[in-house]
Amino acid sequence: MIYTFTVGTRGSALAIAQTKQIIALMQQQNPDATFSIKIIQTKGDAITEIPLDKIGDKGLFVSEIEHQLLSGQIDIAIHSYKDLPSNITPGLIIAHPPARAPRQDALVLRDGTISSLDAIPRNATIATGSLRRKLQLLHHRPDLNVVPIRGNIDTRLKKLSDVDGIVIAAAGLARLDLAHKISYLFPEDILVPAAAQGAIAIQCRATDTTAIACANSISDSTTALEVSAERAFLSAIDGSCHIPVGATAHLIDDTMYLKAIFGNTTTFITHSAEAHVTTEIQAQALGIATARSVLAQINAPSHAGMVYLVGAGPGDPGLLTLKALECIQKADVIVYDKLANPAFLASAKPSCKLIDAGKVSANHTLTQDQINETLAANAQDDVVVTRLKGGDPYVFGRGAEEAEYLAERGIPFEVVPGITSAIGGLCYAGIPVTHRNFASSFHVITGHQKANSDTINWPALATVGGTLIFLMGIANLESICYNLITHGLATTTPAAIVTNATTPHQQIVIGTLATLTNIAKSNAVTSPGIIVVGDVVSLQNQLDFFTKKPLFGKTIVVTRARSQSSSLSTALADLGAHVIEAPAFSIEPHPDNLLATIKSIDSYDFIAFTSQNGVEIFFETLFASGLDARSLAHAQITAIGSATASKLQQYGIHADIIPPKANSESLLAVLESIVTPAHKLLLVTATNSRDLLLNLSCHVDKVCAYATVPATTMPSIAAADYITFTCSSAVENFMAISGNANIIAKTVSIGNVTSAALQKYGLSIDLQAATATIADLVDTIVNDV
Repeated sequence: MIYTFTVGTRGSALAIAQTKQIIALMQQQNPDATFSIKIIQTKGDAITEIPLDKIGDKGLFVSEIEHQLLSGQIDIAIHSYKDLPSNITPGLIIAHPPARAPRQDALVLRDGTISSLDAIPRNATIATGSLRRKLQLLHHRPDLNVVPIRGNIDTRLKKLSDVDGIVIAAAGLARLDLAHKISYLFPEDILVPAAAQGAIAIQCRATDTTAIACANSISDSTTALEVSAERAFLSAIDGSCHIPVGATAHLIDDTMYLKAIFGNTTTFITHSAEAHVTTEIQAQALGIATARSVLAQINAPSHAGMVYLVGAGPGDPGLLTLKALECIQKADVIVYDKLANPAFLASAKPSCKLIDAGKVSANHTLTQDQINETLAANAQDDVVVTRLKGGDPYVFGRGAEEAEYLAERGIPFEVVPGITSAIGGLCYAGIPVTHRNFASSFHVITGHQKANSDTINWPALATVGGTLIFLMGIANLESICYNLITHGLATTTPAAIVTNATTPHQQIVIGTLATLTNIAKSNAVTSPGIIVVGDVVSLQNQLDFFTKKPLFGKTIVVTRARSQSSSLSTALADLGAHVIEAPAFSIEPHPDNLLATIKSIDSYDFIAFTSQNGVEIFFETLFASGLDARSLAHAQITAIGSATASKLQQYGIHADIIPPKANSESLLAVLESIVTPAHKLLLVTATNSRDLLLNLSCHVDKVCAYATVPATTMPSIAAADYITFTCSSAVENFMAISGNANIIAKTVSIGNVTSAALQKYGLSIDLQAATATIADLVDTIVNDV
C-alpha cells in the first residue's frame, strides 16, 4: 500500500536541508511511501530583529507548524529538537529521534582556525543569539565583548564582517555543508549545549499510527535515551530560551552521564550526574533528579557541601542500614576506615573519589586531624562527602569530634547511626549483652585511651555488675584483666574475645579473667576485637548461630559476571561462606543487533532465549523501540532453563517451552519434535554461544544480544576451598586469565556443558550440580562440607 505524507517545516535553508535529509532516511526505510514538503512561516521567522530572550514566548519556531499538524494540513512536522518547548502539545507525539549530529557549539571567525578558547584575541567581539552561550563564554573569557545576533545561518554568516566571530550550533553548519567554516569546536565542559542540540524532532498526530511507524523506522536508541534525559531536565527545570539553560547527556555502555547548566541573566551554575540507564523512564528519572539537584543547589546557602557521618555496622553487609547505603550511593567523596567492610565501596558511583583513612589500631593512614581537614576540604559547593566508619560513629568512633570540627566551620552534616559491634558483634558470637538470669545492664568502655591517661573508674566497673564490653582493647588486654581482678572482680568471671565479628573470618576465644590473656596469646589474637566480661559469656556455645552455618569458614570463588553474581554470592554468604567474586568476564550488551530484528518480530513463530542476559537486553531494547510484550503474542516463547524462565516472568511472559535439562542439547531435542520446515525461529543468544539450535529443521535467525568480554585481572584465589563455574564462558575466560596455574581448590560445575569445558583444559571436576541451577550448585557444596 502506498502512503503519502505532507511534511511541514520552516522556510530557512537549514530547516529545508534537514527536512530533506530526514525524508531521504524515511524513504529508504519505507520505499512505498511518498513525501512532499510544505513551508510554514513561524512567529520566530517573522520577528528577526529582537533577541530571542526578549520576545518572551515559548514555541517561537513551532506553534504555527503544530497548528497545521493538529488540523490535518500536514502529516509530519520536522523541527530542530532544541526549538521544541519542553512540554509536548496535547494531541501530538514526538517519534523516537534519528541519530543526532554533533551537538557542540562552533565558533566561526573571519579568518583561520584556533586550537583553544584562549587563542581568541583579547576584547574580541563575539556574536550569539543565546544567553546560555553568552554567560558561559564570559565565564571563561570575561574580556570578550559578547553581542546579540538574530537570523538564519546564512544571515548570521553575512554579519561576520561586523564582528570578530559568531557562535553557531555545529550541527546546523554540518547539515548545510558548511562545516569547513568552523574555526573552533567548543568542548562541552566549556559550552554546555542546549538540551537536544544536534537532534531532529519528528512530530506526528498521536492518532496517526502510520506516520508514527514511518518516523520510528529511522530511530536511534542512544539518541532517544540521551534526548529523553536532556528534555526531562529542561521540563523539570521549566527552562526556555529566555534563561540560560543547557543539558548534554552521553550514554556509555549502560551508564548515562548528564551535565547541565541553569541560571539567570547574570550567572549560572553547573551540575553533573550519572546513573545506570537502559530505558527512557530511567533516562527521564536522571533528568528530573538532576533538575531537582540544581534547584536545591540554587536555593541552598552559598556553602552547599554536605558531610554524612555514617556508621557502617560491625562488618556483615546485611547489617548496613538503608540510610547508610543511600549515603554511599550518592557520595562524591567517601572517606572510609579499615573497619568498614570494603564491599560497601562497590555501591559507590564510578566517579566517586575514595580516600582511605586507615584507622586500624597503631596503623593510621591519616591522623584524626588530617581526617577532619580532609572532610572540610572536600565539602565544597555541592559535593557530598560520606565519612564511612565501622560500627556507630558516636560509639568510640570519634564521630563527635568530627561533627564538632564541621560545626565550628559552618559545614552542614548529618549523622547516620550504625549497629555497634558492642551489640551486633557479640550477638553474632552467641553472646547476648543482657539476660534476665545473668545481666540486667551492660557497659561499653573504650580499651584505647589517650596516651599516659587512664580515666577508667576501675573500682566502679569491678562492682557495678552486668556485662562489661571493651572496644579497641586487644593491645591492653592484660592491663584490663589485671585492673578488674585487682579491684575485686572474681578471677573465675567468664570472659571472651571476638575478632572480625559478623564476618566469615570471625573467631572467638573463651576463658576467664585469669586465663584470657594467655589464651589470646596462644591463639595469636589480633585487632580488631571485642572483649566481653560477664556471666553472659557462658551462653556462647548454646546461642552461637553464626559459626554453625554450614559453609562458615569456607572460602568460595564465584566466577560469574559481576552483573550475574549477586544471586550465587548472596546464597553462599547467607550460609556463612567467605565469597571471593572473581568475574572471569563481563556482559557487553549489543542492543543495536536487536533493533532490526525487533522491527520484524511478528514474523517469528518461536523465540528462544538461552540466558537471563539475553532476556533482559531483548526486553529493554523492545521497550526502547516503543513496543511491549504484546508484540510477542503470536510467538511461542522458549526458555533454556528455569532461571531464564523466571527472568521472562519478570517481564510478564510465561515460557511456553522449557526443556527437561537446562542445556542446548535438551532444548534442541524438544524443539525438533515441534517445529516444521515452514516455521521461523528467532534465537536470542550471545556472540560466542554454541550454535546447536541452528541445526533445527526450520528457518533459524540468530541474533547476538550481547557478548561476554573476558576480564583482564583477577583477585588472589590461593586460599579458596571451592571455585564455582556456571557456564563454559566462565571456564574459558578464567583459564585465559589464570593460564594453567595449578588450582588447589575443588572445582564445582553447574552442569555437563560446563564440565566438558573444564575437561577441555585438563581440570578435574570435583563436584557437579544435580541439575543446572544455582540452588543445586549451592546444595552440592553444602553436602560436600
